[in-house]
Amino acid sequence: MTPGAVTKALPHVSSVVLDDAIALYDSKAHALVMLNAGASEVWEGCDGRTRFDELVERIARRHDVEEVEVREDVSRTLCEFASLGLVTGTG
Repeated sequence: MTPGAVTKALPHVSSVVLDDAIALYDSKAHALVMLNAGASEVWEGCDGRTRFDELVERIARRHDVEEVEVREDVSRTLCEFASLGLVTGTG
């Protein structure tokens, strides 16, 4: 992912917060996807405004770790969201 990349949830995906996790429903695929706490944090950044580098910084700060420690996980999670048809990206 490039630092300025932005991802956005597609309109056919709805989400519900459940404690520290998020449940996604893809009405196009009629599929339910349960996100763990880490993936839920990444999903919160799929708002069409948050840049990849901002999301990495936010998650690293929240967990008091270096950005390099979360960058690959965030990128991999966003790629997985895209492969499931849940998000679209720019940048």
